[in-house]
Amino acid sequence: MNKYTGTFRKSDGTQRTMRFITEHEARKHFGTTDRAVATEGTKTPYGTINENGRILVFDLDVSNWRYFNTTTQIGNIEAETGFYMSTGGSTRH
Repeated sequence: MNKYTGTFRKSDGTQRTMRFITEHEARKHFGTTDRAVATEGTKTPYGTINENGRILVFDLDVSNWRYFNTTTQIGNIEAETGFYMSTGGSTRH
């Protein structure tokens, strides 16, 4: 699977760099999510951007589901191929 790293500006004005895997890859790894995922919107390699400009992803640093905010994205999202994730992490949102 691919691991992605991207930075965005949070609502409080601070920057957040997030390391994540896509919702699709997380579903394959963990099973389904509790959260309904946007099926309509802009499709990207990282997932579907919802009406608020956010993509549901699995944050590797906190081992839980988070939204990546594309409306305040800083720079490009970088991909690392061949990432292996061991078992664990939360499947709940």
